[in-house]
Amino acid sequence: MTGAQGEEAPAARRLRLAPVAAAYGVFCLLLIGVAVLAARYHASVSAQLTESAITRHVDLAQLAAATLSERLDRMADLSVSLATRVRFAELVAAGNWEAAVAILDRVPEEFAHVERVFLADVHGTLMADVPPLPGVRGRNFASRDWYAGVSRAWKTHISTVYRRAAEPQRNVIAVSTPVRARPGAGPAGILVAQLSLEAFFDWASDIDLSRGMRLSVSDAKGQAAYASGVPVQSPIGDLTGNPGVKRLRENRAGAQIAADAAGEERLYAFAPASHGWGVVIEQPARDAFAARDTQLRSIQVAYASVALLLAALAGLAVRAGKQKRVELERGRGDGHQCGGHDSV
Repeated sequence: MTGAQGEEAPAARRLRLAPVAAAYGVFCLLLIGVAVLAARYHASVSAQLTESAITRHVDLAQLAAATLSERLDRMADLSVSLATRVRFAELVAAGNWEAAVAILDRVPEEFAHVERVFLADVHGTLMADVPPLPGVRGRNFASRDWYAGVSRAWKTHISTVYRRAAEPQRNVIAVSTPVRARPGAGPAGILVAQLSLEAFFDWASDIDLSRGMRLSVSDAKGQAAYASGVPVQSPIGDLTGNPGVKRLRENRAGAQIAADAAGEERLYAFAPASHGWGVVIEQPARDAFAARDTQLRSIQVAYASVALLLAALAGLAVRAGKQKRVELERGRGDGHQCGGHDSV
């Protein structure tokens, strides 16, 4: 009997250990399932929050571009309206520059965006201006973008931002429109309205930008007509190296994550406006996705807590199983000892 019991001991041991092995297996499967679920949920939430952050930036860029286009188009319409006044056009065609510009003497007062108006002949020579500034009458400005643009097809043109020659020298935008004695006639002169950047971009300074966000307005040459946090009368910046402006010059709209000149990852949202201009909204990636990262960390903590809880429960189960096994083995040992005494 003793030998038979010895032969049955391994089988009995395996039978006793079967529930423990099953518990280990169930725990491993449960842990793997939780890990897979956590990974899939984390990836899904990350994609959704990333897309949401990008969409907010793109929407803001598109709204700013729409406002910019409306301002530019309104200034172009104003210039055409002024240039097509019958009496004004007749005086320009007659070469009576002083009388013609006198008709416009109240324009800078009536239109806040216009700080100065002047007339030039078809060769780009400034003939009269209001308010009059010293040292510019009789000077030729054919090298200016306002002249190159309007004379290309003799249509209204909005220039790139530039620093004017008249004192006090200021950064301005010019809207140039051909003046014709009658519809269909050749140009008799050019009406140029210089726009105040402070007044023209008052809408941009009112936009509430979040931490680290910057709004830039790029003109048709990729220059900075406006940049949040930078005075508009600062030296004109070159934005052609900006990843967002590069996309604008390709007439593209959207968003991308790219490194700036300093190697910092930034989110760029860009939207083209009229007349070859455009808007770029940029922000360091760590700020743009801060809300996403915070929520993802909360999810990671939650799933880590679940995993720790499962591990703790598994540990308790293993400990209880070991204790039960020890008690069973101790009981079997006591039984063998009693059997030995009986045989004696």
